[in-house]
Amino acid sequence: MGFAGGFYVSFGNGNATFQQSPPSYFASPSIYAGLVLTDFDKDGRPDVVTAGGSVVSVVPGNGDGTFGGDKQFPVASGTIIRSVGVGDLNGDGVLDAVAPDSGGVTVNVFLGKGDGTLLAATQFATDFDPADVKIADLNLDGKADIIATSLGGSATGVLNVLPGKGDGTFESFKPFASGSAGPRAIAVADLNGDGLLDLVVANDQGGIQGSIGVLINNSH
Repeated sequence: MGFAGGFYVSFGNGNATFQQSPPSYFASPSIYAGLVLTDFDKDGRPDVVTAGGSVVSVVPGNGDGTFGGDKQFPVASGTIIRSVGVGDLNGDGVLDAVAPDSGGVTVNVFLGKGDGTLLAATQFATDFDPADVKIADLNLDGKADIIATSLGGSATGVLNVLPGKGDGTFESFKPFASGSAGPRAIAVADLNGDGLLDLVVANDQGGIQGSIGVLINNSH
């Protein structure tokens, strides 16, 4: 499935430094772009969930800093996957995954089976060229929502918010201006202590210029 890739692991010393020996490399038949570290199969061991090319991959951890072979799950369509988000999208206590179809107009939603594998992807519409993706409950209704950037949606840049229905499906996306062209990465946190999750977006304005946009949640 495309060019070979992989990821590196550097072991910490417990004091914000890392071991000086070369990091361990774990190869894969697929290129990796996005990466999340989480216990995806609920065995108490950290796993790696990655995305790249046209697949999402789950790489099970052995619990000792090494990893097994990756399990690959193809997107419904699209061949340029830049990121992956992980969260419980349907409230069953099992982690699911989302990968944006960069260059297209959709995000791929993979519901998890609870054993480290994924069901076939379903797609939900976004503005053009979604790049980064996060999962969070933005409106405090107890249902996970999807937030995705759109690199080509507008001259000022767009963030897509897809409100979750709580069953792994989503309402139509709502676009919000990111403040600048080229929104590439998103972070989610409560920035003003009001109990609502806000958004921070990194904007690529071309060349060596960039900016940070802050979107304060007003769901109250």
